[in-house]
Amino acid sequence: MAGKVNLSRRWPFGTAQGAILGILTGLIGVFAGIQAWRVHLSNDILMEKAHQRAVVVHSLEAVSSSLKAQSSYEESPGYVEHMAREQLNLVKPGDHVLRVRIIQSTTATAVVATTPVPTPTPLSAPPAPSSSNRQPLWKRWLQLLTSP
Repeated sequence: MAGKVNLSRRWPFGTAQGAILGILTGLIGVFAGIQAWRVHLSNDILMEKAHQRAVVVHSLEAVSSSLKAQSSYEESPGYVEHMAREQLNLVKPGDHVLRVRIIQSTTATAVVATTPVPTPTPLSAPPAPSSSNRQPLWKRWLQLLTSP
């Protein structure tokens, strides 16, 4: 009897109960493995979302820096002067203002020539130079453009 070992005395639950315990241990191991795989997949999904958010943060930082640059440009004295002249029609003391009036025709007429129109001939000689024509040309232009 020295070579024969009685397993029922060493194992308290017997062989059938040991098999059930082995199966349960295996099932718990499979369940733990599945849970570990789920954690791994959710970690990959979270890493992808973190990468997408980092890209969004980087693009927003670029927009923020461009807005800061635009803001500093718009606060510069040159830009303020440009906008005051352009939008508010302000001028510095000593500047000359030239007003240009553009007259547009309110009625558009279409001329359809069915017969040739004769060339007009001058009726009289050009008018004699007046006292305003004796001024230099630049003064006449200045007077024309600055008159209200």
